[in-house]
Amino acid sequence: MNEKIARLKKKGVVMTLQRLAVLEFLENSADHPTVDEIYADLKDKYPTLSQATVYTSLQVLKRAGEIQKL
Repeated sequence: MNEKIARLKKKGVVMTLQRLAVLEFLENSADHPTVDEIYADLKDKYPTLSQATVYTSLQVLKRAGEIQKL
C-alpha cells in the first residue's frame, strides 16, 4: 500500500483521506466493486464521503494507472 501511495504522490496525486479510504477498500477487495458498493461500505466510517467523491477518486486512480475499469 505504501508503494502505491508513493507512486501516486510522485505522479502528483493529492492523497486525501477519502482517496486513501477508497484505495484501501480496493486493496482489500477480492472482486470488482461498483461505486455504490464502495460507498455503502465506507459511508458510516467516513460520513462526509459522497458517491461523487468515490467516483472521482476512482477516476483519479484510473488516470494515474493504479486501477483499471472493467
